[in-house]
Amino acid sequence: MEISAYSEEDALDKALQVFRCERERINVVPIKSPTSRFWGLIKRQVVYRVSMIINKEEKESEKTDNQDGRIEISQGKIKIIDPTGTGRYPSLVVDNDGVEVYINGERIIGTSFVRESDWVEIRSKVIQPSTEVEVEISRDKMQAILRIKRKPGKKYFVKDTKPRNRIFIRTGYHEIPPSLPSFEECINRLIDAGVLMDLIDMEAIKQLLDTGSEEGMIVAQGHKPIHGVDSEIQYLFSRTSYRNPALNDKGRVDLLDHTIIPTVKVGDILAIRSLPAIPGRDGITVTGKRIKARPGKEKPLIAGKGTILLDDSKIVATMDGRPHLERGVVSVIPVLIIPKDVDISTGNISFDGDVIVKGNVIQGTKVTAEGDITIYGGIYDSSVYGKGDIRVYGNIVRSKVVSGGDIIAHIIILPELKKVLDLLDDLHNRVMKLGMNRNGVSIEKFVFRSLQKTDVIKQFVRNGKKILPVLDDDGRTEFSKILGMINNSLIGLNVYKINSGKRLREIANIIRDYIDNINHINSRQGDVIFTYSQNSDIQSSGNVICVGKGCYQCNLIAKDSIIFKRANSITRGGVLVAGKKIRAGTLGSSMGITTYCRVLDVNGTINALHYYENTILNMNGNLSTIKVNDLGQII
Repeated sequence: MEISAYSEEDALDKALQVFRCERERINVVPIKSPTSRFWGLIKRQVVYRVSMIINKEEKESEKTDNQDGRIEISQGKIKIIDPTGTGRYPSLVVDNDGVEVYINGERIIGTSFVRESDWVEIRSKVIQPSTEVEVEISRDKMQAILRIKRKPGKKYFVKDTKPRNRIFIRTGYHEIPPSLPSFEECINRLIDAGVLMDLIDMEAIKQLLDTGSEEGMIVAQGHKPIHGVDSEIQYLFSRTSYRNPALNDKGRVDLLDHTIIPTVKVGDILAIRSLPAIPGRDGITVTGKRIKARPGKEKPLIAGKGTILLDDSKIVATMDGRPHLERGVVSVIPVLIIPKDVDISTGNISFDGDVIVKGNVIQGTKVTAEGDITIYGGIYDSSVYGKGDIRVYGNIVRSKVVSGGDIIAHIIILPELKKVLDLLDDLHNRVMKLGMNRNGVSIEKFVFRSLQKTDVIKQFVRNGKKILPVLDDDGRTEFSKILGMINNSLIGLNVYKINSGKRLREIANIIRDYIDNINHINSRQGDVIFTYSQNSDIQSSGNVICVGKGCYQCNLIAKDSIIFKRANSITRGGVLVAGKKIRAGTLGSSMGITTYCRVLDVNGTINALHYYENTILNMNGNLSTIKVNDLGQII
């Protein structure tokens, strides 16, 4: 230490007060000389370094008396040595999950100092192995999957440490292998999950236990239902016309007999029940829920006109004619065969069945049939109406041919009329609400104002008057009534006569009945098939199909499609309207004759291999006039 004094003796006296030892054991050494100022009038003290002299024995004693304490772990036991003198007590750090350390019965976590007198206990943890049996039932409840999940256990132990003032407890562990479940445990787990005992595969469980696989195994399966089989009916007649096989031979065959229309005679068996219905077998899930099987249906043998059902197993013809199957009903349609032309000598033909004309239909005559019509010649200046297919092997010139009902009414009038019906239904609902709470507004004014806000009815009346002349006689009569009622009731001042929702409902019901009648008339699809037509009207509730060279200045209207089979067919002039599709070879004429083509369906298509100018295409209401280059390609 340093002491300031005026002399060595003064410094020694001050040191004795600090060290309190013998005078001989104090060593005083000056380290800064004294100075004076103002010619010796003012003197400063000398700085001395003062220390106590310590002999060798004292040094060794001091070193021994101040040792730090020690702690060690050996074979799982803790040994503690307390410090000496001012030495530091030993400590241990507990930051391991594998053991618990208690000092004097109190668990410690983190760092704590210890003494020889402390009772320190280390408890090693043991995590037991686990074995779980899981059951998974599939979403459709048809399978049960057993899985065994095993997790090994751990038995911890404390690692030895060397003697130190501070030690960290470190652990290791021995793995405890898990055991497999018993066969009975697996069975009980499946039963607890709701699996039926009868559906458990015992061998699969044994195999799973033998392999010890954790991927799982299907140990139970349900039974899927076996659906029944419907009965089968064998029809013993051809349902369509077919080519005369004699044409393939070299025998003499009349060219008008190239197609054979199937016919039967009285007593012919038309249909038999060849296989009875087979009942089904119910299924069951692994949890016991029964799955109902679809039973086999016994298709009924239904005898229609011209047939009889015998022994509930066969249908026999009771008249000559063409066999016919529609919606499961077997019938015989009478066939009228005209061996020559239909002309003034035969008069008009009207028959409740099929009609076969082996000549032409000429001189303003009319042929009407409830079934199919086959004409081996052509149609000239005449009319042909059939409910089924109409096949014309010759030409159609200046004539009208209609298959099915009045297709114009069906594809053009009905969509517009349904808009009117929707408007009236909506207006009726609003009027009924107004009737409950009028708020001073009369029904007459409300209806008038509502109808003035829309052009649906006025547009229908305008379009209806344009269509009216092209309808046939029966169709024109019925549509005139509807058109007149709408015009007289829903346009102009006549609207003020509607003073209740009841009147709106009456008008809507009349329109609804007309729509249902048109749909019924056109419920049966009939195609018109021809070779060539000129200046004619052809309508079909199915398809209009040209198998020959095409048509000239004709109006072709089809509910579904207009198809020209030959790539070199030519369609010049006229109007083509189809519900879904028009497919042709060449459309239009180099002479500038306008050809109008329209498809009503929003996804409908018009396709041709070659176009001439002035061909108008109308798809989904979008009009376009074809402009082509010299190669006939659209510009």
